[in-house]
Amino acid sequence: MSEADFNKVVDAFLEAQNKHIGEVIVPNVGAYPRQPGLGWYAQVFNEFVTTDLIRHYADAMGDRNPLWRSNDYARGTIWGGIIAPPTFTDSIAASWPGAGRENRVGELKFKLESALAGARRQWFQAIRPWDRFRIVDKYLGLVERKPKQPRPYRMFIDTVQRKYINQKDETVAVVDCRQSVLAFPSAELLAGMSGAGRQRRKLTDEERDAIYRGYDTETRRGAQVLFWEDVAVGEELKPLVVGPVSVWDVVAFFAALAGEPTAFDVLWEMLKLEPTHAYLDPEVNAWKVPGEGHFKDGAGITGSMTGGYAVAPGPQIDGLICRMLCNWMGDYGFLKMLDTQYRTVPILGDVFRSKGKVTNKSIEGDEHLVDLELYCENMDGLVLVPATARVRLPSRTEL
Repeated sequence: MSEADFNKVVDAFLEAQNKHIGEVIVPNVGAYPRQPGLGWYAQVFNEFVTTDLIRHYADAMGDRNPLWRSNDYARGTIWGGIIAPPTFTDSIAASWPGAGRENRVGELKFKLESALAGARRQWFQAIRPWDRFRIVDKYLGLVERKPKQPRPYRMFIDTVQRKYINQKDETVAVVDCRQSVLAFPSAELLAGMSGAGRQRRKLTDEERDAIYRGYDTETRRGAQVLFWEDVAVGEELKPLVVGPVSVWDVVAFFAALAGEPTAFDVLWEMLKLEPTHAYLDPEVNAWKVPGEGHFKDGAGITGSMTGGYAVAPGPQIDGLICRMLCNWMGDYGFLKMLDTQYRTVPILGDVFRSKGKVTNKSIEGDEHLVDLELYCENMDGLVLVPATARVRLPSRTEL
């Protein structure tokens, strides 16, 4: 295919896809029966919030904060009871729903590769046990991103806006769920994009022991109030270091979603409706989902993304960045916004080191706000996820 022909068919794809901008869909609860035409992750994982589900999510983040766990502790806070970590929204419905683009535009004349690109999450109130949620999705479309250097593909960001609405018809959270979409003129060029440069590295005894010491010395502000007046621009947060991430850590994350994985007959029903979300395992000659690439090397699309290494979940990193923020802001703070971007695919064996600093303070109406820049890097300083956040803190004039 010539460059001109490639650009022509991609432009047609872009136009066809963006005709759906503004479409609203209310996903079903559960993976089965599937709603034809939706992306793989469109369903609601869990309709009801329980203390058990909150605890499972906290376990998946290694988060021992008693505000998520202990009724006795939480009753004495400003919340009056257990609440969920902000990024718990992923246990209600994914921050990576996809847009079902293959089903919308029919057969494509070029090759697509997609991956999670991060999410912009906004919260308006806390999530509590016994809340009941419904999800409303609105398609925001494809936007092209021009690379700084010549590339053998065209890149787009595909976005679905997902609203989390509780039993009182209140919008508790809004998440702009983003995917990167790469369009290649040929399968050969796509195959040439292998991420073979990633390598696992064995930790030294000193590196390993430092991580475990960090677990034993983690500090949380908790009931100690962090006042807006006491925060300084340039102030750095205490880093949060976890890892090296293992298959067991990843299993804990998917268990916390409690509804994303399916098996046997139900899995087959899903694959039939979206065959592009499947690969033929040559070892056993059976159809499987690329999600297996989170648990073992060489599965799914790990070859093109990492050179074969199993992939750690980006949204789990989001939860760890959120954990660091909650440790810093304490029980009286409220996380209003967290915007993460997935820049490098994390692999099993990576250490996740989250860091952050205060970049701005402001007052809007009656809210005292702090803006932060954050990022998660691996043990070799490779930035995996840059992020920004906005936190509401109490003022000394309020308490």
